Amino acid sequence: MKKITIYIMLILVGSTFTSCHKEEPKPEFNITSIKQTFWKGTFRINLKDEQSEEVISFLFINDKVGQYEFEESLVGSFDFNVDGKLLRITGLHAAEVEGNWKVIEYNKNKLILKNELYPEPYTKILELMRAD
Repeated sequence: MKKITIYIMLILVGSTFTSCHKEEPKPEFNITSIKQTFWKGTFRINLKDEQSEEVISFLFINDKVGQYEFEESLVGSFDFNVDGKLLRITGLHAAEVEGNWKVIEYNKNKLILKNELYPEPYTKILELMRAD
């Protein structure tokens, strides 16, 4: 009888621990998820064996317009839209940041974008952390 009681206790304790661990749903990248958020990070250009990196920040004000600071000297506004995993940025004075950016990774605190319109040895990557 003691063995049965011990087995029942082990099963109950085991099921309690497994039911406590619930995975949070993965956040979806869309206009609503980035609207009114501030992101800061790096803009990286890789060209064969050379790499350049600049500090950049974005404020997505509403579902169409944002503000940016690039290289600590270029400040302005930009237009953007989201189409699935694609973020289109237009209207920047920093032309190298404009374009179609594919979402590589997104969660509530991290956003990694890659511009894949160029041949492989040349890549542009935005790696941003949420700063608000």
